[in-house]
Amino acid sequence: MLAQSFLLKVSSGLLLGCLAGTVFAGTPSPTPSKPPVITHHIYQAGKVLTYSIAGYRIQIELLSDKQVRWTYLEAPTAEEKGKTALENTDQISIREDLILIAWTEKSGAQVVDVFDFANKTLYANFVMPDGKRYQSQASFDIQAAP
Repeated sequence: MLAQSFLLKVSSGLLLGCLAGTVFAGTPSPTPSKPPVITHHIYQAGKVLTYSIAGYRIQIELLSDKQVRWTYLEAPTAEEKGKTALENTDQISIREDLILIAWTEKSGAQVVDVFDFANKTLYANFVMPDGKRYQSQASFDIQAAP
């Protein structure tokens, strides 16, 4: 629910930002040749992504537009290596090659990842249950699902 609220705020913020740059600035908006497409469809379903952040090597399987599975392939501690979880997600295709995926982990941590497929770059954001916020950026590799 918190992830949905965050997505609504992000979407609203993006919309207001677009309006501020055109309508509120007094500059008429150019007529787009084609309306922008924002869908809840994830065209990348079935892909497996791997990346390294903060001592972790992570694999994310994009199972559907509602679920991902992540696995720690490598971790700073032996007890975390191999840890995996199936997460129910909120996902938005911002554009064809840019998707936002958000979920709440069992621990209460809030995760919001933005995957830029054109540049193979991940922008990872998460808030721990104690309120600490973290942001990271990493390159990722793409494989087809096994």
